[in-house]
Amino acid sequence: MHQSRDERRSEASAPPHLTPAVLATLALLGAVAPLATDTYLPSFPQVASDLHASESSVQLTLTLFMIGMGLGQLFWGPISDRRGRRGLLLWACALFVAASVVAPMSTSIGMLVAMRFLQGFTGAVGPVLGRAVARDLASGLALARAFSLLGIITSLAPIVAPVLGGLLADPIGWRGILWVVAVIAVLMLVSSFTMVPESLPPGRRQPGGLRDIVRSAGDVLTDLPFVGYTLTQSFGIGILFSFISGSSFVLQNEYGLGSTTYALLFALNALALILGGVFNTRFLGRYRPTSLLRIGLIASIIASAATATVTLVTSEPPLWVLLPLIWIASLCNAPIMANTTTLGLQRHARNAGMAAAVMGAIQSALAGLIAQMVSITGSASAVSMTLVMAGSAILAGVAFVALCRRDEVGEQEA
Repeated sequence: MHQSRDERRSEASAPPHLTPAVLATLALLGAVAPLATDTYLPSFPQVASDLHASESSVQLTLTLFMIGMGLGQLFWGPISDRRGRRGLLLWACALFVAASVVAPMSTSIGMLVAMRFLQGFTGAVGPVLGRAVARDLASGLALARAFSLLGIITSLAPIVAPVLGGLLADPIGWRGILWVVAVIAVLMLVSSFTMVPESLPPGRRQPGGLRDIVRSAGDVLTDLPFVGYTLTQSFGIGILFSFISGSSFVLQNEYGLGSTTYALLFALNALALILGGVFNTRFLGRYRPTSLLRIGLIASIIASAATATVTLVTSEPPLWVLLPLIWIASLCNAPIMANTTTLGLQRHARNAGMAAAVMGAIQSALAGLIAQMVSITGSASAVSMTLVMAGSAILAGVAFVALCRRDEVGEQEA
């Protein structure tokens, strides 16, 4: 049976499927933040010593990276709705490579902070277009499972990165570690070129210029359930970034752990994210995404509040008490991340790039500010770290209850 010319043209112009190879590449793109930060977290004290900088100045290399990620997503996402995904992805990855090459050559903390900001701005293309491409190619339960699987794969980065950073901190130093990040940046560029297709054909792109971009942003920002999912996710990831930002100083300076031991404990915490993602994937279909999100939020609030309470009571609790509570909070964070992404982006199929950009930008900006709050007094401590974790968890719950509990669109489609 012969196909008509229109049928062949329709097949040729149909968007590709979300294959395992594409999914794995999107996971690598989404891992840009942990790969570019967690590898050199164990070297924070070394950076402070070599560049004669304060702890808060060194933490600015994390904060400005995350703020750059937020601004970058607002730049790349909306443009991709109008210009397509693939071309922008390749250009931005190339610029990320350039910034990653200059960063290890920094001669001052100011130069390093600036390069880290540029890394964040250009590397932001990975997570924002990764989410947009996934939304282009999948919907409903398939999209929920895709984001859950992406979370599992992406969580490998926080396991490998700090262990690698801890093992390399002494032999090659923080500059050598940043050169490793540059190599990873090249791998991201090559993978994007060979694996990621154009998922948004010309017929599905948004027309118009700046005025239409502003209107599209307004549509997304005035959607209260979407804003609620975004804030829930942002404060949820703030729990993780409180630990990420403060753990290097707290565990190595207060508890006297070496960089390798710290990296291994950090990896165990990251393993919790993978297990949480596995549980979320297994229960999707049996339970609705909102139900899994509620469970994750409640458990995360309880664990984070318990962590802060123990620290306030004992000032410096034993690690066998502190770390398991943090581990539980991380385990419960996986369903928060996956299901808020699914339910939020499900509401904006035609503006997937803008929606992903707004979600990622707010998440990155809040995560960066929350991370800086850990050292607001000038240095990080177990008390400040756990208090910020608990505050973030509570705010995540408040955002969900206030803005998301009556959402029906996402539930019907997911």
